[in-house]
Amino acid sequence: QLAKEQHIQSENYTIFNILSNGEIECSNSLEDECDTEIPGQALIYRPARQHIYSVLLESGKGGAYPLVKEWFVYFGNPLQQPELIQPVKPSIPGGTPNLKTLWFAKGPDVERQRYSTFLACFHLQDGMEELQALEAPVAAFCCLLAYLIMQVSSLSLEDLNAFVALILCLKGKSAAQLAGLQV
Repeated sequence: QLAKEQHIQSENYTIFNILSNGEIECSNSLEDECDTEIPGQALIYRPARQHIYSVLLESGKGGAYPLVKEWFVYFGNPLQQPELIQPVKPSIPGGTPNLKTLWFAKGPDVERQRYSTFLACFHLQDGMEELQALEAPVAAFCCLLAYLIMQVSSLSLEDLNAFVALILCLKGKSAAQLAGLQV
């Protein structure tokens, strides 16, 4: 019901579609199809999405999850039919928490459980203490960067430096300051 209400308010439409139809679509991309060194974002983030699906969807008899229909654009995918994706349980001590608990419960224990579940979806649960010490936007960026480095073997040290400079050096700069930067 909450997902439906948020969907009506143009929030969380993706979650609502997964919960109600078992389907998700991302039919646009800004990727260079001539650059075959880096896989498409749809493929890079698929393992994380599989964990997220298992958190969102309840398993049935025998622990099996319903398949999720993905309509994700990437080079070589003609989008003529959805890809059927199997949700995968993330590695969380004590198991995956109930979605209702994660969404509605209050308190510091639930906050920790939400954060550890989020990190587990991106295979980053071992860095929880270090990430909690950072401001939320910086921690989110570090999660994204760490996940990318784990998933994309072709990222170079220069790529890493550019990403780090983006979040640490450019944070809080005005448009005028950014326009005056020297190469």
